[in-house]
Amino acid sequence: MLAPLVVLALLLLLAATSYYGAQQQQAALDNIFQVRFKHFRLASESDSRAQETYGSIYYLLSAAASNYPADKLGIMSKELQARIKKIGEQLVEIGKDNTNEEEKALLV
Repeated sequence: MLAPLVVLALLLLLAATSYYGAQQQQAALDNIFQVRFKHFRLASESDSRAQETYGSIYYLLSAAASNYPADKLGIMSKELQARIKKIGEQLVEIGKDNTNEEEKALLV
């Protein structure tokens, strides 16, 4: 009579342990989905913006070398500065969230 009760208690213990493990895995997946994918998206957007800005800087330099009007060069320069500022803001936003020391060192 004691054996079935022991087996039942062990099965309940196994079920409780499995439930706890499933909850931990769900929390880890939520972290990946909510935080890490957000960081990945922001980093990807920052990379795209940086590449576009890099190309636009060369365009600005070639326009300046070909005596493009100064007022239009000023407008282009301000647009590039706004893009660079936006990239910096995105990287700061990535750094604000739950990043560890290794990740923070990569953002500096």
